[in-house]
Amino acid sequence: MLFRSIQLRTDGGPATSAKLYAPFGVAVDSSSNIYFADLPNSAVRILQPSPIANAASILAGPIAPGELVTLYGSGLGPSQLTTSAPDLAATQVLFDGVPAPVVYSSATQVAAVAPDSLSGTSVKVEVRYQGRSASTFIASVAPSAPALFTADATGKGLAAAINQDGSYNTFTNSAGIGSTISLFVTGAG
Repeated sequence: MLFRSIQLRTDGGPATSAKLYAPFGVAVDSSSNIYFADLPNSAVRILQPSPIANAASILAGPIAPGELVTLYGSGLGPSQLTTSAPDLAATQVLFDGVPAPVVYSSATQVAAVAPDSLSGTSVKVEVRYQGRSASTFIASVAPSAPALFTADATGKGLAAAINQDGSYNTFTNSAGIGSTISLFVTGAG
């Protein structure tokens, strides 16, 4: 299983606020959750793979209307990555039963655009492949969850930017003073 988006569920707060002292004693369950003991804190901690991430930042978190998201799992689509019919049509992504446009699909990863009608604080997300449910989970919803696409497609590093003359913006080809650049964002809501 890919652990591109890992959440440490502990103490009722975000993973970045977790307090660890001396973790040891690792175990993995059938859902790919990773458990470890943290004796000085008298706790058992868990790392859980997130089934959904912002497609630009590759980070888990709330999803926003119109956001391009990446879903992870198994049995989500055809064995080979596809971006065209008829294989792409075999994969459906539903947000509270509302079908979303699917950008690409493979057995372990699907990209889709969250519906603009997304509202509330949570949404039931379901991925269907060949008419059968492949994954169902609840995701948090926010009015916006913006992230910039990056030049290396890792969610880190330089933003994917196009200079006013249509060339790629790089360290050696930066935009001129007073010119315009185009950035690519998702999750603006």
